[in-house]
Amino acid sequence: MPPQPPLLAPENHPIDLWDTVGPPPFPLDVLPKIVENYAVTMAYHMGAPASGIAMSALTVMSAAIPDRIKIQVKKHNAGWLESARLWTMLIGPPSSKKSPIISSAISPLARMDSSLFRQWQEQHKAWAALKKEERLHAPEPLQRRLRIEDTTVEAAQEVLKGSLNGILCAQDELSGWFGMMEKYGSAKGAAADRAFWLRAYNGGEFSLNRVGRGDALIENLSISLLGGIQPGPLRKIATEAVDDGLIQRMIPIMLHPCGTGMDRPIPDVQGTYDFTIQTLVNVVVQDGPLRFDEDAQILRQVREKENNRLMSAEIISPQFASHIGKFDGLFARLCVLWHAIENCGQILLPSIVTYETAERVDKFMKNFLVPHVACFYSSLGYSDDYDRIKAVAAHVLAHRLEKVTVRDVQRGTRAMRKISKPDVLPVLQQLVAFNWLAEEQGPRASSDPIFIVNPYVHHLYSQRGERERIRREGARKVMQECFHRK
Repeated sequence: MPPQPPLLAPENHPIDLWDTVGPPPFPLDVLPKIVENYAVTMAYHMGAPASGIAMSALTVMSAAIPDRIKIQVKKHNAGWLESARLWTMLIGPPSSKKSPIISSAISPLARMDSSLFRQWQEQHKAWAALKKEERLHAPEPLQRRLRIEDTTVEAAQEVLKGSLNGILCAQDELSGWFGMMEKYGSAKGAAADRAFWLRAYNGGEFSLNRVGRGDALIENLSISLLGGIQPGPLRKIATEAVDDGLIQRMIPIMLHPCGTGMDRPIPDVQGTYDFTIQTLVNVVVQDGPLRFDEDAQILRQVREKENNRLMSAEIISPQFASHIGKFDGLFARLCVLWHAIENCGQILLPSIVTYETAERVDKFMKNFLVPHVACFYSSLGYSDDYDRIKAVAAHVLAHRLEKVTVRDVQRGTRAMRKISKPDVLPVLQQLVAFNWLAEEQGPRASSDPIFIVNPYVHHLYSQRGERERIRREGARKVMQECFHRK
């Protein structure tokens, strides 16, 4: 074992580049039982993270519940009403099974939507067959839909004109959804699209006044959102996007690594889930909004104070505080969701949300959603080059390097190959800022600098270096097997 380096002052210790907040375990006994059973069983069957399955199911259920079902958040404020509308993004690498999770969750709503779309096509075909004079007295049939996928803002507006109870927007890859907002190539066009989606999170009336398209009124601009995205593109989007709160409206779910699905008989949780979605689409509530009972209202106030405490601390970033700022309304939305799911078998949905329901939602937010948000902002890293920085650091550990040059990095680190010298230097200089390296002048004035490795790096992270060495050796053997010719 190499000798221990001399002690350094704490401010000179190399920063642990992998020290991020990990996602919390899957919550038990707080979710509606239908959702918990569906998530646990499908996770076993698919080998996918139960957390992603559960949040996908909850998001689809939130879209299924008609928007007319609202809750009055405060006892003495009749103007603050919330519907069960969620925006969820599943964050993980390509191997995290985001697409199968989303596909399974939206399948019952997609089948119902396809049936509605075919009905509309027949109605519109019959309307188009009318004589011109007859069409003047017969309004053009509007689409009533439950979901959209590959869509533009303009197309979504047309669908929403007849979809008063809200719809689900399912995006297999959210990076494309974010990219659509920049399609105009002008700040004005992009801002208009972002404004549309920001309004869609809140619901309510939306007035259209466009040259060439005429004027129209969307009575309820309400869209639930479910999509997946990889950490790298999301980091770039979060860094470069306008700070208008669009990302802060989403529930980020950091996916654990996937396992191997078990091909064995399982209970018919998919059938139970599908039936629940069908029931929620047709759920009915008595006149007026839902309300909290007295104890649930007290608990809501406690949750609001806790959110304010988290916001004032800004423990990770101002964006984290902004994200928590949306949680007062999110608590009410989740209470509507829990209440509707657990009472969807009744003829009429009870008008009072109980303390027991609110307590489970409170635990779900405190022990599951808040840690996921913290994990999300922690995973954004220290800079745009965070993945490259970690790749170089792993290379240093795996090879126990004592010094590093630009050429060493370009030749030895896959993440840095084909990257020009001007792009490599900032990464190495970031590692200097993190006390991993010290920069020295090369032998000549025109030479590239040489970066000396802080000896404490190998002392503190020797186990990580050994794991990285073993991982690379295993990958090399796999590649040899793939290309081995008998």
